[in-house]
Amino acid sequence: MAEEATKTNKDFAREFDKCPSCGSKERFFEDIVRELRQRGLARENWNFYLDMKQGIVSDPIKEASILIGAEIPAYSFATDICSDCGCIYVVKLQRLTVKKSMSFAPAEVQLNRAGRRLAERNGLFPFGNNPLQS
Repeated sequence: MAEEATKTNKDFAREFDKCPSCGSKERFFEDIVRELRQRGLARENWNFYLDMKQGIVSDPIKEASILIGAEIPAYSFATDICSDCGCIYVVKLQRLTVKKSMSFAPAEVQLNRAGRRLAERNGLFPFGNNPLQS
């Protein structure tokens, strides 16, 4: 039973077509996008939301030990505003699975002694023996 629930949760995707507070189907940004499409100023498949976020769900401390190619749970959601009562609510909610890939974050820059002194003189480091910041 728990195994079946896990399988269905991995494919979780829902859209909410009405306000949970008043039951209205009128949305603020959806109406604006509809107007832009009618005027030919937006593509048919383009949407705009009050807020849209996506990311992975992982423990930052353990993230470095996860192997490249491992599957990690992720999420995505979008919100809009009810045009009738002003309630902000989720209109799209999705659980995803993504594969960890190589991170191309820039390497930490390490300054030599002269570079550190220059940075301290210019106030770029909030610590050290900088008489201008004492």
